[in-house]
Amino acid sequence: MKAKHKLRQAIDSLYSYGQATTEEAYTHLVLKCARASDVEQAKRLKSHMDLHCYEPTNTFLHNRLLHLFAKSRKLSDARNLFDEMLVRDFFVERYALRACEIWLLDLKRGKQIHGRIVVGNLGGNVFLSNALTDLYAKCGEVDKARWLFNRINNKSEVWWNLMISGYLKNGHPQKCIELFLEMQGFDLRPDQVTVSNVLDAYFQCGCIDEAGRLFHVIREKDKVCWTTMIVGYAQHGKEEDALMLFGEMLLEDVRPDSFTISSVVSSCAKLASLYHGKVVHGKMILLRVDDDLLVSSAIVDMYCKCGVTDDAWIVFTMMPTRNVVTWDAMINGYAQNGQDLQALSLYENMLQENLKPDNFTLVAILSTCVHAALFEQGQIYFDSISELHGLTPSLDHYACMVNLLGRS
Repeated sequence: MKAKHKLRQAIDSLYSYGQATTEEAYTHLVLKCARASDVEQAKRLKSHMDLHCYEPTNTFLHNRLLHLFAKSRKLSDARNLFDEMLVRDFFVERYALRACEIWLLDLKRGKQIHGRIVVGNLGGNVFLSNALTDLYAKCGEVDKARWLFNRINNKSEVWWNLMISGYLKNGHPQKCIELFLEMQGFDLRPDQVTVSNVLDAYFQCGCIDEAGRLFHVIREKDKVCWTTMIVGYAQHGKEEDALMLFGEMLLEDVRPDSFTISSVVSSCAKLASLYHGKVVHGKMILLRVDDDLLVSSAIVDMYCKCGVTDDAWIVFTMMPTRNVVTWDAMINGYAQNGQDLQALSLYENMLQENLKPDNFTLVAILSTCVHAALFEQGQIYFDSISELHGLTPSLDHYACMVNLLGRS
């Protein structure tokens, strides 16, 4: 804060001076703005240069300003500065591409910069080609990214990693795997991000055994790799494998995050394994993620599916915040365990909290009415779907009503 205050005072002095200063002074202040990441003072400095029609003798000042604007996501400022620049070099194009990459909707501007790179005979520059490939991949133009990738000779690991990631993010897991296997033929070592992407691609293609083989030959596994495998197993009906892998992860002293733990808890719920669920719950408390909304909601669901609604209720009441998913888990838990009055009472409490139920909640409530033979109340809840909540009844809602009316 002290440095920023001094910076502001220095630029205030410039305005008091009433005329342009030296290039050395401008350079000194621009570098201070960059070090402090102070975009506002950088914009004031740029305005002072414009006010006095100051034109730098080289591109250094504008390069630093453009880099700061792009890094700080001040994309309109970066674009305006880029358009004003009469002379552009390699660094200018690189920073401008970075701005386009951050603002993914500005693919058109990125293509314009690509054209300038070609005209300026800068296409052979590795950094610019890398930035262009990354830009096209992140903007969904994966074929253009691959075209650039194929034109590069002696590609480093960075190139391969970037293209593999681009395929996965654009919904081409099979091409992601094929490129990874091709990379292996060049005896190149993928980084951990790439390995995680390829593991994810294997799971998306249903190649679970291949994912397992790749995972077990990796010497250094980070948290993302472990989580990708655990989530992949959990999502493909390999709950027991997910639990075993979670145990190995803890033995390797890798700290799981909330996403990992919630996936493991969901596996316990699917297996109705109360023992393992309680063990994971205890680990969750030790790791101090018991206040996490995602994890706590999964714990509530797990206890309900194991038939222990009292423990689920304790977790539910201790949660500092709750969303619709949490309420759904508890309401549905009561409904599935035959505690009809508790389910309906909790639903009314949910409405009093001004939370809007979703289709899942309403199916649980209508099913409760069927189970408890509450014909009139069920009709009221069904009518409220469209009249009160503004939703369109689904086939599941109609099926519940048919079942309910058939018993009346």
